[in-house]
Amino acid sequence: MIYIERTITNKLLETATYFPIVAIIGARQVGKTTLIKKCFPEKEYFSFEPIANREYFNNDPWAFFERFKNGAFFDEVQHVPDLFSYLQTTVDNNQLAGQFIVSGSQNLFINEKIAESLSGRVGIIKLFPFTLNELAKADLLKDTINSICSGWYPPIYSKNIPSKLWYPNYIDTYIEKDVRKLLNIRDIYKFRKFLEICASSVGEIFVLENIIKGAGISKNTAYHWLGVLEQTFIIYFLRPSHKNYKKRIVKSPKLYFYDTGLICSLLNLTEKNIQNINNIGIYGHLFENMIVSEIKKELHNLGLSNNLYYWRDDKGKNEVDLLIEKNQKYIPIEIKSSKTPKGSFATKLNIWINDISDNSENGYLIYGGDEKRIMKNSVFIPWEKVECIYKHILSD
Repeated sequence: MIYIERTITNKLLETATYFPIVAIIGARQVGKTTLIKKCFPEKEYFSFEPIANREYFNNDPWAFFERFKNGAFFDEVQHVPDLFSYLQTTVDNNQLAGQFIVSGSQNLFINEKIAESLSGRVGIIKLFPFTLNELAKADLLKDTINSICSGWYPPIYSKNIPSKLWYPNYIDTYIEKDVRKLLNIRDIYKFRKFLEICASSVGEIFVLENIIKGAGISKNTAYHWLGVLEQTFIIYFLRPSHKNYKKRIVKSPKLYFYDTGLICSLLNLTEKNIQNINNIGIYGHLFENMIVSEIKKELHNLGLSNNLYYWRDDKGKNEVDLLIEKNQKYIPIEIKSSKTPKGSFATKLNIWINDISDNSENGYLIYGGDEKRIMKNSVFIPWEKVECIYKHILSD
């Protein structure tokens, strides 16, 4: 099994120099355990997944902590709720930074326990699936269609598991181990239908009524399920820009997934059929999802501002796919799946820069080709060279 370097490593190591406890949270199978073992090889690893290990702690917690006077990496901590109270007392008696690293598979539970017992004592690191940049540095980046369908979860690359085999099992595991426990869902068919409708809605203005009607669920249920998908790092919402402009704007968010391979599995899209005439529309949305997620993940990994928005006027004529807020200004980004760069692609960027915003920098147009071009007010960037944007932000 190969190890692929994670951009967030520096942020993780820095956090451990300030907080006595560091909690790594993220979706299942994003590589939390692998990253922690790589960054803290000196930490004794102890998993609470085996029942015997849980009993070992529960039988005599203080004797248990005597074994770990020099700290440890505790994994699958959701199995031992009382652990957090003992961690609090232990680190209060010894404020040494980076003593304990904790992780687990139920982020909602971990967040709740941190709020209850460890507030101010823990640094939280969110880990997402791989980014384009991480795979490119490891020489594992594929072409656009294969990248979109393969997705970004580590086992597909480190263990070379075919995505068509991995994702269906991941979905089943997620539903069985996370969703059922969190939501007490009895009708799994409705939840699967709900997931599929969400997957078919990426890159579009979010319309709750479409989900309610398509999945046959109530408004409250839809909000509840969407909340769980957000908090378990499956989806996120891109909010419209909150500034006041000369034109009225759309106020609803857009829905995206953190991983395009998961979308493709839910919609039965493969490398062979993704560009069929019936799928042309969804391919454009998948490409947009890939780029928006890439920027969101990598800005987080680099510890940069993650203030991301989109803009669209209320008539739907003018839109900018992504706005990155930087020093009270916006970097506008347009996204096109076409492999051929065309000057007309920058029309909406030019409208935004010249007519709409009073505080915008020049923009970027990320497209499906492989040639960088400079045009009026904007730079055309090949999809696999998105790091140009991060360098721009880091330059200040």
